[in-house]
Amino acid sequence: MSADTEEKLDKKYAKLTKFLTQICDVAKGVDSELNTQEYLLNFDLLLQSLLFNQSKSNNAIFPKEHKFIKKVAEKSDLLEIAKAELIKDGEDAAIDKVEWDNIFDCPKVVFAKIDGKIKSLTKEYTKNMVAYVALAEYLDGKNYFFKLNDDTVDLLFYYAKLENGADENEVQQGILGYVKFVANYYVEVMSNMEEFFADKNFKKELLGSLRKEYKENKRSNRFLERHLKKIKERLAGHYKKDAENKQ
Repeated sequence: MSADTEEKLDKKYAKLTKFLTQICDVAKGVDSELNTQEYLLNFDLLLQSLLFNQSKSNNAIFPKEHKFIKKVAEKSDLLEIAKAELIKDGEDAAIDKVEWDNIFDCPKVVFAKIDGKIKSLTKEYTKNMVAYVALAEYLDGKNYFFKLNDDTVDLLFYYAKLENGADENEVQQGILGYVKFVANYYVEVMSNMEEFFADKNFKKELLGSLRKEYKENKRSNRFLERHLKKIKERLAGHYKKDAENKQ
């Protein structure tokens, strides 16, 4: 069962990476300077934050979870970035001893500093990622955020299931983090597209249309409520399938 879950998690991660590459291909229609590899690294850093946040439910990152986080962090490690910035700012060099597999064992004051730095870094990574999801949606009319929503929920569910089954508290912690770091920032960014893309050489008509599209249509139609409903339905499907497999 564990090996099957690990395989599903790896496949979902690969699927998400492929999907985000597609987002870049669409967005490059108006932003030729968008770098796909940098964008994917951006997502890897965001994902590390989501998985770390989910692990707070039981204050532990277990061996199989650590293995997956290290895979995601292979090209760019969020914890190492946070530690380096803290040490640069004059914090105790002992912070450098903290790793993913012992992060919940460090002193509370050290954990709080690392946790705070990770949250501040995550905001910028998230805003950049979701802005291009919104841009790609507008350019070709497809609802990419719903797709991102589904795949991320699946990934968080499989991650929670790696060790001893999908603990409900852990899954809820992961979903709350997703809503906080991704869905909320998506609404924030899509409502201020002109500001976010101010340094880009986009036509003003395009940005004006983006702002109007999202302010008038999606925000007024209870955008977050619809996505939360879809998240609940997606999770219910996973739990139902698990229950059927146990019978």
